[in-house]
Amino acid sequence: MIIVYWQAARRGQNLMLFNDETGREQSIGGFRENAQGFDAYVTTAEYDPRNSKNGLPNLEEAKAFVEVSRPWDLYGAQGAEVEPEVRPASTTPEPTDEPAAAAPPPQPVAGTPEPTPQASPPLPNKRWWEFWK
Repeated sequence: MIIVYWQAARRGQNLMLFNDETGREQSIGGFRENAQGFDAYVTTAEYDPRNSKNGLPNLEEAKAFVEVSRPWDLYGAQGAEVEPEVRPASTTPEPTDEPAAAAPPPQPVAGTPEPTPQASPPLPNKRWWEFWK
């Protein structure tokens, strides 16, 4: 059985396709909220500028744009219906552009003397663009 549903995401929602038989889950479309409104997209095998739309005024129009395209038909789920309930975000983190948090520096152990900092050699008098010399 193939299930099509909306799943909450960081700044919007993803339209997900889940196959009970294989256990495979994949995103087939979605939308994101930004300062200018909503950007909606449909995932297909090849690029087509008609598969995305920017600046939609509200959530309902963004969802309607994706659902009217019926992207699940491309994945062999003809006749499937989208569940009306939005599921919570998945437990796997979405990739972000932010670097991972650094681990805290190790604390010195009591009784171990700390090394004294050595004076570094003087830096050459070069401008920032002369780094290769």
